[in-house]
Amino acid sequence: MSMHERSRIAVVGATGYTGAELLRLLLGHPAVTVTALCARDKLTSRASAVLPALTGLLELPIEPFDPDAVAARADVAAHGDGVHAVLASTR
Repeated sequence: MSMHERSRIAVVGATGYTGAELLRLLLGHPAVTVTALCARDKLTSRASAVLPALTGLLELPIEPFDPDAVAARADVAAHGDGVHAVLASTR
């Protein structure tokens, strides 16, 4: 990845407090593109349906965690056990 490319980030646990705060920080970062949102519950076709602060900022679906799907869409997965699952699936 060159210095000018944006990192593709997946947030696992996106509907929890930590995940929502992480999204808030990532959406303001100039070198990041959020490409996937995963959670165990509150699955929806639009993230803003359960995280209203994202309205107009990010309209990705919140999907169940699938390490292979996340690894295909993101360079990094952030949040707890999800990081380990993605790293394991890419080895």
